[in-house]
Amino acid sequence: MNQRFRLPISVQLLLVKDNKILLQRRYNTGYEDGKYSFVGGHKEENEEVIEAVIREAKEEIGIEIENKDLQVIEILHRKTEYDEYIDFVIKADRWKGTPEIVEKDKCDQLLWVDKDSIPSNTILFVKEILNDYVNNKINIYKPYGWKG
Repeated sequence: MNQRFRLPISVQLLLVKDNKILLQRRYNTGYEDGKYSFVGGHKEENEEVIEAVIREAKEEIGIEIENKDLQVIEILHRKTEYDEYIDFVIKADRWKGTPEIVEKDKCDQLLWVDKDSIPSNTILFVKEILNDYVNNKINIYKPYGWKG
């Protein structure tokens, strides 16, 4: 029997406080190191998407978010040179704790950015999500990186 195509799923946390958005600078991961990204990562097997973002927030920045405080604002079907992904962009503006770098081997800076001053060294698809968010052009579904 042929193996079915499997599509990786990631969760991206758009954390908002006082009209600023939290970004983390990737470090030593092998993917887009030195660039800013959202807190997030891959969904694990038998894990619901909202559970995944709650787990990633705790693992990466030590905060606790309740399910009721999360809102899926965009879903990307993202194509890269080598892979395809489904990215769930999930917004939160309430949580418990103070964001801090927990995974020091994967992140070397947290940065609260004003929506009008996104760093130039932000991962491209993250920049596009941020631009959509800032300009109120969020789509629940958005293809990204596809030709044509």
